[in-house]
Amino acid sequence: MAKNSQDSPAKLLIDIWHRLTTSKIVPQNTKYHQQAHLLTAVLITLILLIILLFIPPALLAHSPSQENPDVYIMIGVLAIFVLAYRLNQTGHYQPAAFLTTISAAVGLLMVMTTNLSKTLSYQEITDKLDMLVFMVIPVLLANMLLSIPATGIVVLLSVTGMVVLALTIPQVTLIMLASGPLSFFLVVSTLSMLATNHHNRLALARQTQLAESEKKHRALAESLCQRERLLNATQRLTYVGGWEWDIEQQVMFWTDETYYIHGFSPQEIPPGAREHIEHSAECYAPEDRPVILAAFERCVEEGIGYDLEFPITTAQGQKKWIRTTAQAQKEDGKIIKVLGNFMDITEHKLAAEAMRESQERLDTAVESAGIGLWNWYIQTGETIFNERWAEIIGYTLEELQPVSIETWYTFVHPDDLEKSRSLLEQHFAGELDYYECEARMHHKNGNWVWILDRGRVVEWDKTGIPIRMAGAHTDITQRKQAEIALRASEMQYRSLIEQSEDAIYLLYNNKFEVINPKFTKIFGITQEEAQSPDFNFQRLVAPQSRAMVQKRQQKLSTGEELSPRYEFMALDRNGNEIAVEVSVSYIPYRNGRATQGILRDITKRKLSEGINAARWRLLQFSTAHSLDDLLEETLAEVEKLTNSTISFYHFVEEEKQSIKLQSWSVRTKTEYCQIKGKGMQYSIDQAGVWADCIRERKPIIHNDYPT
Repeated sequence: MAKNSQDSPAKLLIDIWHRLTTSKIVPQNTKYHQQAHLLTAVLITLILLIILLFIPPALLAHSPSQENPDVYIMIGVLAIFVLAYRLNQTGHYQPAAFLTTISAAVGLLMVMTTNLSKTLSYQEITDKLDMLVFMVIPVLLANMLLSIPATGIVVLLSVTGMVVLALTIPQVTLIMLASGPLSFFLVVSTLSMLATNHHNRLALARQTQLAESEKKHRALAESLCQRERLLNATQRLTYVGGWEWDIEQQVMFWTDETYYIHGFSPQEIPPGAREHIEHSAECYAPEDRPVILAAFERCVEEGIGYDLEFPITTAQGQKKWIRTTAQAQKEDGKIIKVLGNFMDITEHKLAAEAMRESQERLDTAVESAGIGLWNWYIQTGETIFNERWAEIIGYTLEELQPVSIETWYTFVHPDDLEKSRSLLEQHFAGELDYYECEARMHHKNGNWVWILDRGRVVEWDKTGIPIRMAGAHTDITQRKQAEIALRASEMQYRSLIEQSEDAIYLLYNNKFEVINPKFTKIFGITQEEAQSPDFNFQRLVAPQSRAMVQKRQQKLSTGEELSPRYEFMALDRNGNEIAVEVSVSYIPYRNGRATQGILRDITKRKLSEGINAARWRLLQFSTAHSLDDLLEETLAEVEKLTNSTISFYHFVEEEKQSIKLQSWSVRTKTEYCQIKGKGMQYSIDQAGVWADCIRERKPIIHNDYPT
């Protein structure tokens, strides 16, 4: 993967050159700049070695280092220390620091070439260390002072400190004098460093000042652009453009929205061109152009403003309605400019036209429907009625004049007035969204007419007090009379249903809508249970009749004509079977068809019919069979009639309070009892369920005993 261009060797060399030749603040928080610092130090070392190679031996042999080698060792060490401190702590690299380092290093190398092999005693080493301490303190203090803003006070304090040290410490003076030309070069370099540092701070201050000024100018320009964008956006949202005619300069300016409404662009008509007037006039209808041009001229010449509305055709052929206004601007009594607005009111015009058409349709509908309209100013009692309001009660509006809320109070029935007032109070309190009341009003002919009075508050004051209410009267006399007649009919019909000896029901979508008390008595089901979503007609049909009933319903769904009367076995709520006869008819109901049925319990009739048929069969059987066979056949017929599984004959002997078995049914002997018990006697008290009919003196059938 290729490296970033900023890390290339060429870029790195350029950066190193700038470090050696310019004053620059160098960031130290990236690997790249750390490499630059390192390579710069290496380059300095190479330069020193090259200089050393080219120094004449004679110069080294006669250098002052032969007499004062300590001076050059200390100067070199301190100079390198100063350079390292500035590079690592401040990152502020100076050409003067570079020159100082070279000077000190050259001196160090000169001393090393002549004194490196010299053996030093312990006292000499101690003296040299003391000298090193004296040199580190002032140079370090000076360097730290140079790392802060170089004001005149700081420089003065630094120089003063150096002078004091030189006068109070003989070694320092000795160093400065013994170093010779090299020390002089060091002093010059240090002063150059001070001057360069001060110059850089001044340049940085000027640069900062210029940057702040440029930032303020950019912020001002951005603010102006933002205001212009906001103005254009506001004009676009409100469909309002602006224009200005400078009378002295004879130039016209349009805003972006004015161009947009006309259908032009600033490229077609450059800002300031007089052609704006001609192009705008061409958008008006021929009959409107003289009107708008004359109004414009009057405003320019006489200062008379205008506010006009016209239809226009844009440059793209689009039809619009506009509103144009203008006002003269004067200076020292002289008209110098005309300022105006240019608004797109197409939507407003279309809405107004739609409202007018809607009002016409409403008026037509009100007249056709015979609705009486009213407006009531609640706080003053003032009312406004239309002609139909008066016609409903047999008057003309002129006959009722002057009208007020008292007119309503005069003609409404007293009983209905109280109800009306109660409903109004609920509406005023926010409990009802609108007011609606059915009331009677006294007609001119002496009768009472029914009206539906509806309305709502359409205006409130700031404290929530109702100001104005609007509504309508509708004549509902015929409807109320029909309702009264219907209620009377319903009451009569309900009375017949409730008193009927047959069960009557209304079945819709397999659900019971209505059942009468007899239905409840037969099946043991209440009206609420019958209308439950979980209850349906099929639950009343016994298993042996369900196939027949379902087949009948399928035929009816296909439109097949069937007998309205049929029989089936039903179940009551306890599961007991009931023989029923149903007579049905089909009537329109809601959005479909309902079944209206009359149901009769024919269980007793069916049993009587079964008994008579059994008697006839037994009579025929007795002519050819013995008495025991006749008894067994009789028991078989009884089992069929009672749906029993066990049957028998016992003769009662009252004197002995016992019963004597005479015969079992054939089914009983075959399926349940293999013992021949004919002639067996049982005490009535110990006979259990077999003797219940004797004890209670009535027929009893037990079909629910455990097997």
